[in-house]
Amino acid sequence: MSRWYFVLAAALTILGGGRAPGLPEAVARGVGGTTSEPPGQLARLLLNQGYIRVPLERVGPGYRAVTAVLEGQKVRFLVDTGSPSTWFDLGRMRRFKLVWNKQDGIIRRIDAHSDASNYCEVAGLEISGMALGRVRAFSIDTSEFNDAIGRNGDDLVDGMLGSDVLSRHQAIMDLPNDEIFLKPHAPPPDPGKPEPGATVERSIGMDFPLFVPLARILEIDRVRFYFSEDGGKSWEFVRDYRPSAQCVSFVPPHSGPYCFALQMLLRDGRREPPDISSLIPLPNRNVYVSGEQEAPRRSPALPKVDNPFATERVP
Repeated sequence: MSRWYFVLAAALTILGGGRAPGLPEAVARGVGGTTSEPPGQLARLLLNQGYIRVPLERVGPGYRAVTAVLEGQKVRFLVDTGSPSTWFDLGRMRRFKLVWNKQDGIIRRIDAHSDASNYCEVAGLEISGMALGRVRAFSIDTSEFNDAIGRNGDDLVDGMLGSDVLSRHQAIMDLPNDEIFLKPHAPPPDPGKPEPGATVERSIGMDFPLFVPLARILEIDRVRFYFSEDGGKSWEFVRDYRPSAQCVSFVPPHSGPYCFALQMLLRDGRREPPDISSLIPLPNRNVYVSGEQEAPRRSPALPKVDNPFATERVP
């Protein structure tokens, strides 16, 4: 069996595990997926909080797949919680005439099957009738994996659904019952055009320097990184960093404007600022992510500002 098959298996280890004794088998039916099994205690709790209930199908030796709909046609994706991005099989998705953008001069081949410098963006993907908004997907070749699961008699997959989509919809997985619960998310704003002074990136990912003064490192437990698509009116959590980190990384889920903010979690339990509503966008960190083919236009070099996260590290 191919190396890629086992690499993917490692990435999806979190999805493994058998069904708990005595728990019913979830039954999948219909386009986009519905489940006919009466909801259990967890399902009732999540449904009351506005989640939708989506069946998962076991494929191969223990992977989970979900059925989605694009342009009225079924598509099938592995659920990959270990991937920060979503991936489409270039050949199997050709029926949709997607526009693929090749980022010239950048080599981002993770292995022989995946190419993170080649990406597309779709806006009509749905799961169980719930719109996923704009989704940026990178190119992958699933032919070897499909050959392997095809020998099990399983339907073939069209790619992998990553944590970019799963996190945005606050995914909660019930593995014993082969279900995933997703929460509807407000669609992202129209990407529009870049504002004056914004750094324009045609980028699959970006890093920002994180400079925490050495005098404060011992009192800071973590630095929490957020992004916003509406100028700071609402914020989405990305991840926590150690104060010793030299940079923070961000993979934009789709094109459009972004700004960023940081929150310090202190060892004594306090937070600076104290809550998310008090977050302030970092100065000179406004980015417009473009899906256009031309070379990115960049703003002049960023000036130094009086900000503990944007000043030079104390030697």
